[in-house]
Amino acid sequence: MRKTFTFLLLILLVRSSNEELTQIEVLRFYSRLYDSGFKPNHAILKNETSSIKAFYVLKEQRKHYDELLDEIDILFPLENFPEQERTEADQKYRAFVQSHPNEAFLPIIRNRYSKFMLVNFRLLETDNYEQIKYYTNELIGAKSDKHELLIESLKRLKGNIAIDDFNQLKKNTITMLKEQQESEANQLIKFRKKIDELVARYKKTGKKPTRFFVDELERQIRKLEENTIACMIEEVETI
Repeated sequence: MRKTFTFLLLILLVRSSNEELTQIEVLRFYSRLYDSGFKPNHAILKNETSSIKAFYVLKEQRKHYDELLDEIDILFPLENFPEQERTEADQKYRAFVQSHPNEAFLPIIRNRYSKFMLVNFRLLETDNYEQIKYYTNELIGAKSDKHELLIESLKRLKGNIAIDDFNQLKKNTITMLKEQQESEANQLIKFRKKIDELVARYKKTGKKPTRFFVDELERQIRKLEENTIACMIEEVETI
């Protein structure tokens, strides 16, 4: 959903490109924008009245995010990594989170590296349930979109940690999913309203919206109408 806003910004940028900011520069930047789990801070972008200024703000956000990745310094593990490498990655992650409590991109960092620890560092394959619990809780705290990973983690923890701790994790997961479901429902209403506005404007002025714009809105509407989160909630409730 957030990508839609950035996509529309891209369209405006391509239209308003000039000698200072070329279309090639805009498209090249956008092609790698979401690498490494990056997600723009849209609250800041929406304060910019100029699409050109918003582009440079977006570039600064991406630069800052890359600097954070360099600082945390956790690399993708090789296939046969030594146990010490996972231990060091865990230490680096916890130190980073503790030292950056107010970092705007912290939820994205938590989401990205919790998945790293659980899947890429194969923590889920171990019996270290306290660490699995920690990173599962990190995913919940980050309001993660990695729903299948959360479900897998909960299944791994069931019967292997204190029942009260497990029930709390399960409850928090369901709460998070319901909040995301409500957010998606509100977004769906906004998108449908936007389509109605475009149709009304076309009937009144004869001005057609760009095909890219309409296609993206329709794609997002179809995706939201699937309501996949409802299935996730049901599955978590049965664990």
